[in-house]
Amino acid sequence: MPYLTYAEEMKAKHPDRPWISRPTWELSNMARALSMLSWMNTPEEITRLSEVKAELKARRKEGRK
Repeated sequence: MPYLTYAEEMKAKHPDRPWISRPTWELSNMARALSMLSWMNTPEEITRLSEVKAELKARRKEGRK
């Protein structure tokens, strides 16, 4: 059985959360950058922004437990 890195293990445990292996500071910077000029975003960037915001919300919710 091959050994998995932490990022690979988290992606396997949470397939519905594609951004789980990224650090929170990186996600918040990404969300801030994509929100600045949202009218210029491509459809892929709009999808990425909504996924990143959902991941940040999930992390905030987990932190309050």
